[in-house]
Amino acid sequence: MKSIFVLKRTDSITLILSMACKFLSQIPFTKWLLLLGLVACSPAPRESAFAGPEVYFPITVGDTELELQLAIHPKEQARGLMFREALAPRHGMLFVFAEPKQRSFWMRNTLLPLDLAYFDAEGRLVESHRLYPHDEEPVLSRSNEIKFALELEQGQMTALGIKTGDSLDRKALVQALTSRGLDPKSYIHTNP
Repeated sequence: MKSIFVLKRTDSITLILSMACKFLSQIPFTKWLLLLGLVACSPAPRESAFAGPEVYFPITVGDTELELQLAIHPKEQARGLMFREALAPRHGMLFVFAEPKQRSFWMRNTLLPLDLAYFDAEGRLVESHRLYPHDEEPVLSRSNEIKFALELEQGQMTALGIKTGDSLDRKALVQALTSRGLDPKSYIHTNP
């Protein structure tokens, strides 16, 4: 039974191709060229209009403007700053979590010493830690209400005057989340 189906399907395809060839043979050569030109000049498929995880966004912490990549999705968060050999001054990564809870970071495959700042749901810096290359010992937050975490090259927080009590610019964070194609309300639960 299967071979009959294949034969019928093959016959159908042959018939369709035969009809298509007959139809196309009636089209003058100049129209073929025009059709070919239209196909060749048609726009390429559009790529996403949203910014990807590699884009840096200007986000202020306290009085200091930083350029931050956002780590939002689990894969981005798992990779973090692994394998980076350098970070420009004032550049880092902001981890944005859907829900506040105790957080833990480690330095597997991370080549740079880092400053880690934990922020609560209001965007207020509540604690900071120093992280060292390749240290796989987890650095737990003391707070159970961590919503954001910031990684900068070690020493940048002190050099830039970023300290406990400073706040993230939540309006800039809303813009960055929107640019990434995300609904800020899923990450920021009160008005910025």
